[in-house]
Amino acid sequence: VRSGFGAVEMSVVFPSWVPGTQEPLVVTGRSGAGDFIYVRYIDATHVSFGFDHWGVGGLKGPPVETDFARTHRIAISFQALYPADSASHMTNAVKVVVDGRTALEGSFACHPSTADQITIGRNLIGGSTCGSVFLGKILSVERFPEPRN
Repeated sequence: VRSGFGAVEMSVVFPSWVPGTQEPLVVTGRSGAGDFIYVRYIDATHVSFGFDHWGVGGLKGPPVETDFARTHRIAISFQALYPADSASHMTNAVKVVVDGRTALEGSFACHPSTADQITIGRNLIGGSTCGSVFLGKILSVERFPEPRN
């Protein structure tokens, strides 16, 4: 799913535990100059979330206890999700909130991105941090001009 600018809020069901794999939730930019928010499956009851800035590295969150059988609400915000003239683009804040709890938070500059270079659930730019597709179910995606979390 491609979509325009704005914070991402999504309802997802994670796939049955797939240990050690990492899947894309939001990918921005282009090959060689992209940014990724991804989920990593740690064990049968835990996931973690990460942010990767192509060519540099990024941030990793702590393990989050997860029930793989239920729907989870994920809110994602980082610089590349906003137009260059917005207040949210002027900050380097990276944040992922899962079911109302902060799962990843930090500060990182992003590669430039256009609205048509923001992809939900797919890694179309070929980054090696995560697989090519989110294997769970994305039940809904909402976009907001500014973060709501």
